[in-house]
Amino acid sequence: MITIDGSIGGGQVLRTALGLSCLLNKPFYITNIRKNRPNSGLQEQHLQCVLALAKLSDAEVKGAYKGSAELYFSPKKINITSLEIKISTAGSVGLVLQSLLIVGLKYPLNIKISGGATYGKWAPSIDFIDKVFCHWLRKLGMEVKINVIKHGFYPKGGAEVEVKIKPANSYEKIFITDLGEDKKINIVAVSSNSLRKRNVLERMVDKAKEILEKNHKLPIETQLNYVETICDGCGITICANTKNGVVGSSLSGEIGTPAEDIAKECVNVLLEDLKKFSLDRYSADQIIPYLGLVGGKVRIPLLTDHIVSNIAVVEKFINSKVSIKENIIEV
Repeated sequence: MITIDGSIGGGQVLRTALGLSCLLNKPFYITNIRKNRPNSGLQEQHLQCVLALAKLSDAEVKGAYKGSAELYFSPKKINITSLEIKISTAGSVGLVLQSLLIVGLKYPLNIKISGGATYGKWAPSIDFIDKVFCHWLRKLGMEVKINVIKHGFYPKGGAEVEVKIKPANSYEKIFITDLGEDKKINIVAVSSNSLRKRNVLERMVDKAKEILEKNHKLPIETQLNYVETICDGCGITICANTKNGVVGSSLSGEIGTPAEDIAKECVNVLLEDLKKFSLDRYSADQIIPYLGLVGGKVRIPLLTDHIVSNIAVVEKFINSKVSIKENIIEV
């Protein structure tokens, strides 16, 4: 039985463990779930992730309730390929997908998510998942199609997203050590229709372009989407396409924070990571389970707590040792 102390990190520790458990058919027991986080224990998005993976693998589960600080999860055999997931709050759609994408390394999946947020606090946007992180999964050989039917924002959610995943027949090792020179930048900004009169997207995109043009003489493509939602909200995703890959950053808006400040923070994170010729900091921690499973080497911009905790979980499920030397992670 694999045992995990959940206090080493947040919800990602649980999501990684769930995905690897189902993929490798290895049971685990986790304690102190999100111990050092506000509202510790399982919250809505974590609970829905547990229930989805349990249904997918016909798992025996104990402790699957909101607020639970421990969980026993023992998967059986994956026999179904279609899942419907309902998130009753503004939990992140992108975070719920993290576990399922890991399972998608070997199993085809058709997923429909109702509720939740496509742009939410402390989480990658659905556009980041699609255009940045899934770029690396597609390069690995997986087919991932994400269709956003309806966007959702904090605090009410209300998103509708369909995802289709098809695994590759075989996988080669992952090597992401030099992304090469920058080619162009894509900006995707999304906002509720109710904020159109305040020109939220125009202000957000104009500020992002202003900062980017001072730092890079690259073509910039923009996409502004005003959409119908059940509550006000906005967000931005910026992708720098390079010779060998893509680097990204995303951020959701908050009440009381000017659109220009949201854009500025998002751009500054992107520019910091671009200087390192590496994966961005968000893709770097999410790629760890795949690196552990197929092997390889990646360059990261900085060693974050998320990366350290994800490595600790991955090493409990695989036999290989994950090594870190300067900004290179290798399996």
